Amino acid sequence: MLMYALMMVIANVFIREAAPRIGAWQMTFVRFAIGVLAVVPLVARAGTVAFRTDRPWAHVGRSTVMVMGTLCGFYGFSHLPLADAGGLFYTRPIFVTALAALLLGEALRARSLLALGGAFLGMLFVLRPGQGTFDSTLWVPLAGAALLAMAAIQTKQLLRTESTSAVLLYANVFGAVLCAVFAAYAWVWPTPR
Repeated sequence: MLMYALMMVIANVFIREAAPRIGAWQMTFVRFAIGVLAVVPLVARAGTVAFRTDRPWAHVGRSTVMVMGTLCGFYGFSHLPLADAGGLFYTRPIFVTALAALLLGEALRARSLLALGGAFLGMLFVLRPGQGTFDSTLWVPLAGAALLAMAAIQTKQLLRTESTSAVLLYANVFGAVLCAVFAAYAWVWPTPR
């Protein structure tokens, strides 16, 4: 978990540095293209099972939600102070917990409700309502967190009938294809500064 957090911090700094030259669609395409490459060994090991699906449109829908959530996150990290963008984008567990209760019927215990309340207060601390001028850009990473939480719920629903390899493969392939369509219009080859 610590390694994941460190990798996310590094990725967010790279997003911040690349944003003035490279658009969000292109960065999101690269994220999903790397995802495709990362899934190749799993798909190779799983064989044809990785390609079997009874719910292709559910995969397309999930991938679209993931792309939109990722775009919101990348936009937030490139236009807001990193602490604000991170504080809001990483509220995803709040949304996952609430959506799991609402959409999956998962029970919320008193400790979970207290944790949700504390996390919500922390989110308000970052948003700073009533503290002078409100920056509406703060809503973008928050929307990204909500969208990626919805994708997590869709993942749980898909895994009831689909293999893990199919869920990973189709999310990244469909995401890369969707992003490629938009990224192609404004593609910029990265150059060293």
